[in-house]
Amino acid sequence: MNITVSANNKINAPNNLSQRSKKSISIIGVMKFLMIFQVFNVYCIRAITGSYIPYCTLITGAATCILFVYHFGSRRINIRFILTKPLILWAVFIFYSLICSLTVAGTLHDIVNFAEKYVFIVLICYICYIENDISFPLKFGIIIALSCSLILLINSVSINGRIALSTVTGTNEMGNIAMTGYICLLMYKPDKGLLNNQIFRTIISILLFAATIKTASRQSLLLMIAAGLFRMIFCHRPDGIRSASKIKIRQLIIGAACIAIVLIILYIYLPVFFESQIYHRLTGVNSATQTSDSVRLHLYSNGFALWKKHPYFGVGFNNVSDWIGYSHSTYIEVLAGSGFFGAILFFGSFISLAVGIIKSIKDSAFGTLNRFNAKYTLFILLAVMLLATARAVHYYIISMLLISVLFAFDTIERSKKHRGE
Repeated sequence: MNITVSANNKINAPNNLSQRSKKSISIIGVMKFLMIFQVFNVYCIRAITGSYIPYCTLITGAATCILFVYHFGSRRINIRFILTKPLILWAVFIFYSLICSLTVAGTLHDIVNFAEKYVFIVLICYICYIENDISFPLKFGIIIALSCSLILLINSVSINGRIALSTVTGTNEMGNIAMTGYICLLMYKPDKGLLNNQIFRTIISILLFAATIKTASRQSLLLMIAAGLFRMIFCHRPDGIRSASKIKIRQLIIGAACIAIVLIILYIYLPVFFESQIYHRLTGVNSATQTSDSVRLHLYSNGFALWKKHPYFGVGFNNVSDWIGYSHSTYIEVLAGSGFFGAILFFGSFISLAVGIIKSIKDSAFGTLNRFNAKYTLFILLAVMLLATARAVHYYIISMLLISVLFAFDTIERSKKHRGE
């Protein structure tokens, strides 16, 4: 590279490189803002104002894609670093479902919606690849979950009732939003800032748990508890393992204060919890809960029977509801809707992710931070698989945000291997 010196004794070439780098960062920053605002419009602005910002999703989505194309073209990045095997499998699944929709079900709207969510994941993977870090989807999940939880908790709704954030989100959807934010919070550990403060993190966790209890979403609450236990038992601190003798007194005081706050809150609200709908749903004493569980089992049985009648190509993407109603299960939805071949493509992506994550965990070259991320990413995969038993996760944008953490982690790790790092 030729470096020239101007009359003012300034080196031009490095300045040009610095300007390009700042320009690149600013483009990525705008992309991140547009994506967060798009989801914020869907989950928060509607809840506050009662209506969407008109054409917000179309405008922000198109603008983000244009910026992506411009940035990708200017960087001349090899596409294979972004489209890893799991993403390719889902791309093939979309094309396969598109063909089936034309030949079997005759509708394109639903598969186009899924394709839009797929683009959403690809954009997140691209941003994480450029930054060589998965912080963005984690911060994304925390921002959306905390915003929704605050809106929910500020509303004067009794804890005894099952409520929805708005007409946009179903009753259990708000619970899944809070659960996603909590899982992201456990995995995200910045070096500095408010989210590095244990008291602040504890306050956020309490807010997210309170919002989940208020929605009476059993699955979300149980997964949040499992996430916390998994973090304590299997995952070391992301900033390194410290012996007990080296733990500062300040950290012990902060920990004791957090425990005291939690105990006080439990003492105040535990009687209310025992009277809440979530308690009745967890214990199964609620007749509505028993009826709901019975209906779901009936739908699972009907969905499996529907798949046996159409084993290879299914009845069409998101077309199961026309036959048996909402399936309440990703497994039934994909099997009955896309058939055996579609299920191989769809779930093959998750199998590929699991294999890659396990290999990363076993990699002796991994440092403490990377090993922590790999272990917790594996938990997120398991959480998504469990979440999929009671809902069709691929229809919801908040579920796709959680799944994007999996794809982004895989993108970064596989790109390192391509580059020989």
